[in-house]
Amino acid sequence: TVTLEPGEATAVPFQPFTLSQPHTRGTVRLPEDPLEADNTHHFVLSPGAALPVLVMEGAGAASDVSLYLRGALAISEDGRFDVRTRRASSVRPADLDGVSAVFMNDVQIDGGSAERIRSFVEAGGGVLIALGQDGGWPASAADMLPGTVGAMEDRIQGRGGRLGYLDYEHPVFEVFAGPRSGDFTGARFYRARRIEPADSAVVLARYDDGSVALAELRIGRGKVLLWTTSLDSFWNDLALQPVYLPFVHRLAEYLGGRAEALPWFVSGQVVDLANQQALETAGLVSSEAAGLAEGLDQVALTPTGGSRPLPAGEGPRYLPLDEHGFYTVRQPGSDPDRPFVMAVNVELDESNLTRIDPEELVLQIEAPTLAPGTGPAFGEAVELQREDQERRQSLWRMLLLAALALFIAE
Repeated sequence: TVTLEPGEATAVPFQPFTLSQPHTRGTVRLPEDPLEADNTHHFVLSPGAALPVLVMEGAGAASDVSLYLRGALAISEDGRFDVRTRRASSVRPADLDGVSAVFMNDVQIDGGSAERIRSFVEAGGGVLIALGQDGGWPASAADMLPGTVGAMEDRIQGRGGRLGYLDYEHPVFEVFAGPRSGDFTGARFYRARRIEPADSAVVLARYDDGSVALAELRIGRGKVLLWTTSLDSFWNDLALQPVYLPFVHRLAEYLGGRAEALPWFVSGQVVDLANQQALETAGLVSSEAAGLAEGLDQVALTPTGGSRPLPAGEGPRYLPLDEHGFYTVRQPGSDPDRPFVMAVNVELDESNLTRIDPEELVLQIEAPTLAPGTGPAFGEAVELQREDQERRQSLWRMLLLAALALFIAE
C-alpha cells in the first residue's frame, strides 16, 4: 500500500512474474475521490510470441555469409525471433510455411522459386533481398523488385562511401530519428549494386553520392525490400557498428508485419476488427487463441454489459471504444476461455482541474475582430505587402553582391 498526498506522484515497483496466458486483464486502482472516472486504469497483456524468420543463403555462398545476420536475430531479451536457415538455390513451399519474414541473403534463385516468393508476399509476407557478391534475381520476376539492377560499383578508393540519406519517417528508421538513438554515419560502404528505382518504389536510404542503398516495393498485402550491398562485413562494415543489431531487428519486425501491441486504448478511439494489423496493435495474439476467424460473425460486449453485433462481410468492421473498461470480442453464443479483450481508459488530460486564466480561455474560443473603420484599408494592406517584398528582395541582392565579392577575392 502506497499513501500519497494530493498532487504527489511516485514510482511504485512490482514484483516480476511470468505471464503465461494471452489476453490477461489487469487494473490499477486509486483511492476514491470526487472524480471517479480516472481512479481505475485498465490494461491487457499477452506473452510475447516469436516472429518466424527464414534466412536463405546461396548454395555457393561463403559459409559465414549470414554470420552477423543470424547473430543479430539471435540476440534479444525476449526471444522475439524464431530463425531458421536454408542453404539452397531454390525455395520450396514448405520453406515458407508459417514464416512471416524472409531474408534472401546473397542467393540466386530460379523463376519458380520467385513465383512462390510472389505468392508469399501477396498474402502479406515480407522479403528483403540482399544482392551481395553472388546474389541475383530471375528476369522473369523482375517486376517484383523495387528497381532495375545494374552493375556492381566499387568505392574502395579512399575510405569508402557513407549513408547520406535515411527516411526517418519510415517504420524501419523512425526509432533512430532521435538524438543518441543510433548513428549510421560511421559505417563505410566499399561496394554496392547500382539500381534504377521504379516509379512505384519508395527509396528508404541513399549513399552519399545519391545512389540507392535501400528501396521498397509493395506487392499485394506484403512488401519487398532491396538492399544493394551485403549484410556481412565483406562489402561494408555496417555489421561491425553498434547500430547493426537494432537495424536488423527493425527490418525483421517490419517485414513480418509485427506492430507494437498497445496495452490500452483511450475513450473515443475506433478499432477496425477486419484489419489484421489493427488487431495485432490491439494485442491480438492469434485468431485461434481468441476464437476469432475471418468470415464469421462476431459480437463485442461493452464494459456496461451491452453488445454490438459485428456481422461478417467485406470491408471494415469498426468498433467504437466509447466506454471505460474492458471490451470482449467473440463469436455470438460462444464462451472461450481466453477471449480477445481490449482495455479502454479515459483521457487523463480531461481530468486536469487546474484553473486557467479566464482571459486566456476567451482568446482560445473567440476569433479576434476589428471594428469597422479601425483596420487598414485593402489598398494600404496590399501596398505594405509590396513594400515588404521589395525590402526583402533588396536584402537578397545585397547578400548576393557580398557573396560575389568574396568569391572574386578568393
